[in-house]
Amino acid sequence: MKQEITYARAAFTAVLAAMLLFTSCSKSVKKVPERQKPCPDEKLSREYLREGFISANTFRVVIVATENECRNDTEGIAARAKKRAYVTLQKYIISKGRNFDKNTSAQILDLINTHGTFIRRTAGCRENNIFYYDIVKEDIQDFIYHINSRNGYY
Repeated sequence: MKQEITYARAAFTAVLAAMLLFTSCSKSVKKVPERQKPCPDEKLSREYLREGFISANTFRVVIVATENECRNDTEGIAARAKKRAYVTLQKYIISKGRNFDKNTSAQILDLINTHGTFIRRTAGCRENNIFYYDIVKEDIQDFIYHINSRNGYY
């Protein structure tokens, strides 16, 4: 009698496990179509690549702003571009193993404010608007690398 109960429990457990397995596997899965990404504008892609030290005398930051920002907050975009230039140059100096202290920070801020220019790349305001912040100084990459040397400005 005990053996029949044990077989009955085992059979019941096996049937229950099989039912749970098949019901969980047989749920219909709704396939969500992937969103179609717009083809990237080849010119726009090249613009993103041209950031940082783009020539011997120019350091560039690229900012992409929405139409609303473009119409209402150009000054905010310019401030964001300056901040991004500062942070990018700070990271560059640190990545080269150079010391970044308050004197270096002051020199970078002076460089940004003295030699920096905020430029609107796109005419008018559209969905995506490109702005540049260019810092133009002779041999800027070497200048940045040596900015915190003992004598201050290189």
